[in-house]
Amino acid sequence: MAPKVTVYTTPPETLIEVLKSQLLYSLPLIRRLRFTRFPGGITENTKILWSSKVSLEDYLATTNGDGENSRDEVPFAAAYLDFSRGPETELWIYSSMERRLGEARGEGGNATTGDRDKEETACAVALLREVKRQQDLYFVLGSTRAAEREFPAILVGNLNEVVRERLTEAGMAIVSTGLYDKWIFKVGELPDITLPDVSSGDGRRWVWDRVRREDIPLTISRTKIPRKERTMKLLPSTALYLDDGTPVAWAFLGPDSSLSSLHCEEPYRGKGIAKAVAVRVLRDHLKDYSDDAFGWADVAPENIQSQGVCRSLNGQPKWQISWSLLNLDESFPDE
Repeated sequence: MAPKVTVYTTPPETLIEVLKSQLLYSLPLIRRLRFTRFPGGITENTKILWSSKVSLEDYLATTNGDGENSRDEVPFAAAYLDFSRGPETELWIYSSMERRLGEARGEGGNATTGDRDKEETACAVALLREVKRQQDLYFVLGSTRAAEREFPAILVGNLNEVVRERLTEAGMAIVSTGLYDKWIFKVGELPDITLPDVSSGDGRRWVWDRVRREDIPLTISRTKIPRKERTMKLLPSTALYLDDGTPVAWAFLGPDSSLSSLHCEEPYRGKGIAKAVAVRVLRDHLKDYSDDAFGWADVAPENIQSQGVCRSLNGQPKWQISWSLLNLDESFPDE
């Protein structure tokens, strides 16, 4: 029996319940779905996808335990999709293989292939086939959207490396833009960090705030990652200013709640200010996504400085992900 794909225009709570059974690996997609509750966090083009041999309702009706009728024995894939967000991240995918293979690797076992691998990969491929259909509906040949499209590929965010590997083996034209370690923080174990005294000697003081609208262009200019002002305005943020309005350091939580764009201006570095900002944004704003037990950051293995910051926040690298470019026309050339 081939997987069936169901498309929703808003996140069904049944899907959230299914994903909660797959923690921690499913948290990025859960948080991205929760972000649709934010002002501006959902559009008329948003699609939520479920791919499995069973419906969401039937999945939840299966036994939550061991044995052939256990939920753990039912392969599935799920996704958030919105082409209007391009060229920023348009697609987040979660596959049930992530927890299964991730836990096997974490326990020192071998993530062997077999029928289960094939079924889970088939669910993910079926989901992407539906994404291709949605792409063709959105970018109708000869339309203004199609003419103005910047790239022929879509950007897939937070893609677990085990899923990317399986999709590549299945013939999907998907290329990683680079690997990142996913550092997980337990919010209850974040350190308390005291800000240093303002060293100017002129009586200035620190002021906590969110990133002010007029400073968003500055924050965009300080990162190498392409950002859109329209998106940055929607994101939870924390910033440290001098009381004369000078921005000193800031951080955002991304649409999937990842610690993003953490930055400290050059004259204030080496004083623990960036760490203090990171702790504050996680403590203050993870609850905006309906839960606040865990936070994370995606850091390139070669970024020694950022890895050190994550380690100082009592974080641990758990698995690897990438932001990847997926060419659906090449993946499904006959459709």
